[in-house]
Amino acid sequence: MLRHIAALIAVVAMMASAAPAEPAANVKGVEVHYGDLDLSTPDGAKSMLERIKRAAWDACKLPPGTPVQRRCIAETVTQAVADLKAPEVTRSAYGR
Repeated sequence: MLRHIAALIAVVAMMASAAPAEPAANVKGVEVHYGDLDLSTPDGAKSMLERIKRAAWDACKLPPGTPVQRRCIAETVTQAVADLKAPEVTRSAYGR
């Protein structure tokens, strides 16, 4: 069975502007496939978290290294981990 988290990174990119707290209307969706991973194991969870982070980097096409880009990536990873509802991935991400 092919599994993926499409909700991942339906990111509302935070564009640098005079009011950086306001999200722009630019949205990019990125699917992250994980049918080949066992998310109940530490290794599978770690691999999934790395895929989520790479997808967040891809989705947050903002000026590299800016606070706006870092915020976009952090919020995207946080939301994707929450949407996935995989306890071992959450532990891998946050140590809980």
